[in-house]
Amino acid sequence: MTQHPAAITSFDPEDDASREFLLNPHIFRLLGDLTGRAVLDAGCGQGYLCRLLASRGARVTGVEPADVAYRYAVAREHGRAQGIRYLHSALAGVAGLAGRFDAVVSNVVLQDIPDWVPALRTCVAALRPGGLLVLSLEHPCFPPRYGPAYHRPLSAYLNQVINLGCTLTEIVEPALPPGDEARSALGPAAGHVPGFVIVAARRGS
Repeated sequence: MTQHPAAITSFDPEDDASREFLLNPHIFRLLGDLTGRAVLDAGCGQGYLCRLLASRGARVTGVEPADVAYRYAVAREHGRAQGIRYLHSALAGVAGLAGRFDAVVSNVVLQDIPDWVPALRTCVAALRPGGLLVLSLEHPCFPPRYGPAYHRPLSAYLNQVINLGCTLTEIVEPALPPGDEARSALGPAAGHVPGFVIVAARRGS
């Protein structure tokens, strides 16, 4: 039986309240019906979002450079057999993805990459014409939640998405509605201080 470091088994993003209540609902709303659609999880980490995407009928490929996270994701796939394909590579260096995907999701990834523009270029290039890009970020207006991040203005990300030939379709700053039960897990600020921003855009023809 494969043994994984305690640090990666003790924290599973599937149980992270901020992802469950703030990010996931909007990401899946923006993606819409996933049945039979080819989706790339760009920077998939432990593969939690890959597993959720596959459970909704998507044909999923995940890309992850970190060896420990990649091996954990592969081991989970061996146990679940959801048909997820994992690639062990940095986003900027992965090959063979161009024009293959109906949607690409980059979930709380780009703010942690020093040379982020080539990574974003890979995400856009992986889309078929008209394909949907959904990227989420720790909100650059506020301190990072999970350790150090490279601070960049939101306009840097938005302008680069536009420069790469995409049309912005929606920007979401997720917050909990008044009285939402998740406030007990996320704290009262979750109702009025956006910890994340989600950007949706479509690649041109």
